[in-house]
Order: sequence, then C-alpha cells, then structure tokens
Amino acid sequence: MKNMNSTATKEYEPVSLPIIYLPPDFNTVFPRTKSLLNATRKMGIQAVHAALRSDGRVLLLHQKVELEETEELTPEHLHSIGAVANIIESYEPGDGTIRIAVAAEQRAIVLRYTKTSGFFNADVKLVHEEIGLANAATALVKKAKQLFGEYAKTRQKEQRRGSQSYNLTSEEVKRSIKDQEEPGHLADTIAGLLGLTASERQETLEELNPIKRLQLIIRFLEEASERNELWDDIHNQVRESVQKTHREFYLQEQMKVIQKELGRDDIAEVDELREQVKNAGMSEEAEEKALKELDRLAQIPPQSAESGVIRTYVDWILTLPWKESTEHQLQLPEAQRILDEDHYGLEKPKENVLEYLAVLQLVKHLKGPIICLVGPPGVGKTSLGKSIARATGRKFVRMSLGGVRDEAEIRGHRRTYI
Repeated sequence: MKNMNSTATKEYEPVSLPIIYLPPDFNTVFPRTKSLLNATRKMGIQAVHAALRSDGRVLLLHQKVELEETEELTPEHLHSIGAVANIIESYEPGDGTIRIAVAAEQRAIVLRYTKTSGFFNADVKLVHEEIGLANAATALVKKAKQLFGEYAKTRQKEQRRGSQSYNLTSEEVKRSIKDQEEPGHLADTIAGLLGLTASERQETLEELNPIKRLQLIIRFLEEASERNELWDDIHNQVRESVQKTHREFYLQEQMKVIQKELGRDDIAEVDELREQVKNAGMSEEAEEKALKELDRLAQIPPQSAESGVIRTYVDWILTLPWKESTEHQLQLPEAQRILDEDHYGLEKPKENVLEYLAVLQLVKHLKGPIICLVGPPGVGKTSLGKSIARATGRKFVRMSLGGVRDEAEIRGHRRTYI
C-alpha cells in the first residue's frame, strides 16, 4: 500500500512561461478545468500575445492583494504556485482588451521571475501528479463524493430561492464527480464547484499532495455542511417567528373588526391608555400590572361596573409621578441640627431617627423597617415627620388616615371586595 503522507508528485525540468495574473477574488482555475478570462491591462495583453506567438501556454497566478489602477505590479504581489494553462481560443473585441478561453493542465511552482517586453515571464517547475492512488484513498474518495452530494442538494434549495446560479445537481456535474477516482483529480473538480473563499482556493491550489488535498476538500465540505445546518436553523426560527407575528396580527385585526361590529368603540381608547402606560416610565412590576388590567378592560363590556373600576384604577396609576424624584441629600450633622432646631426634648425619638438615617446613608437603599411614630394627637408626630423630610431634602406629603381601621378603606373597598 502506498504511503498516504508521501508527496505523490514527480518533478521535471523547469520551463519559462508568460504570466497572466488574476485578481484575488477571481475564481481559481484548477488543473483539468476550463475558464474564460478577459485581459484588460497592458501587461496581461502583452503576455497573451507572447503566448499566442509561442506554444499558447501561460502561467495563471493570483494576486495576493487587489492593486490600485495606477499601482504597478511586482512579483511580490503574486503567489508562487499557480496553474499552467493552454489558450484554446482568443478574441479581440476592438476595445483594447483581449478575451481568451483557457484549459488548465497542471500545477507549477515559480522559481524565478523575469520581465520582458512589458510583461513578466516565470521559470517554473511543473508538478506532475502521480496517478494510481485510488486504491490508497478509497474511503476518502467515497466520503468526498457523499459530502459533495449533500452539499449539492443544499445548494439546489438555495437555487430555488434565487441565490445560486449554477446547478450542482445537473447530470453533467454528477457524471464529472462520479467518474473521478483519483483523489487529486476529484479534489480539483470539487474545489472548482464549491463556494470557497479566495484563501481556501489558494490553499487548495498550493497543496501538492493529492491525498492531503482531498482531505482538505473534505474538511471544507464538512464546514460548509455545519454552516448550512446553522443557516437552516436560523431560517426556520425566523420563518416561525414571522408566521407567529402574522397570525397574531391577523387575529388582532379580526378582533378589532368584530368589536367594531359589536359597537365596541372603546377599544381605541384602551389602545391609547396602553401607549400611555408604556410611556409613563413605570417600574416593571407596575407596568405589567397596568397592562394586565387594560387587557381585562378590553375583554369586558364598557357598561359593566368592573369596567369603571379598572378605568379609574389605571387613570390613578397614570397620575403618579413615575419619572419625578427628589434628589437625596443626607448629612447627619445637618439632620441632627434640624431635629434639635424644630423640637425641644424628644431625645429618644430623635436618636432613633438619626440611627435610621445613619444606616440609610451607609447602605444607600434600605429595605429595613419603616419609621412609625405612635402617640396621641399634639405630641409632635407630624412636625417630626416634617423635620425628617427637611433634613433629607425631600418633600413632605401628609395623608390623613385618622379613624381608619380596615385596610380596605386605604386600598379602596371596590379594589378589595369587588
């Protein structure tokens, strides 16, 4: 059995060939494939003419980077491994360019560059691949054909969506893949059909070992399969999301029409309230509660008693100053001065208040107990509250709840019992 890691190539005497250089993004012309080229620059046109005056052979090399229109090409701009090709047809349309059809034959390694009569020549070492490696790479050949078949089916789906112009499932393509048994030939054939990047194409062209080249193509096919699976998942998720959105929109429009037929003109008012709730700057919990109440309001008849209760509740929530807040100003010495200035005595209550404020100053957001002042009328509960508000730089709001024993009277009877 042959060593699968051997170079599997034969090297011959170098030959000199005119260079036709290709842009980095131009499809690589692999051995045993054909391509149409259009020479537009003076250097490329002269190289074609020189080849036609000789045996018609040229060296196709890719540029490493794209050149500006005025930038001069140098050997440093070109890759050192390319394809030797025969010019099988040429045509000059009269606009100063020349169009040629080429058939690539084999790989070549550049040994030396020379510039002659305005174009580059290259002394190259031709690489003749050893054939008869099919038995040593049977499993690889089978796997590559299987992966390409799966890849072609995926690309056929994309062709139906208009994103693929070349039919990889045509009988011609199937036959060209099926008839290839040599690993190197199969790798080049598949490489010319895959949507590889410029760097991947050049990497394939520069791999001289046929078996390693086929392994490289298998890796590219597996990566393409993973990408296709990912894109299929994304496409399915997007399609399901769009279908769900369309379904919800359709049902909502149906509901609006039905409610309009039933005389439910208040739906527009509910939608307006919903927008006000979303723009009120409420906390997440308050907004969720308000929207939930509006959903209930949209489902019940406007004549019901519950409709008025919900509307009043939502209106009350919207009147709260959600976006307004008092700047927190807390200085313990100043707070003690204000408490002493406003109240004589009351040492224990003032001490408790200062302890509370000290903890609040340290932890910033105190979730502990709320200050509760208990005592008969006239002992200073309200005035002490005003002093605390003044000491912390906050507004003082007084709510008279005298005589209230049932919490329902604070929350509202209708919100509690109905």
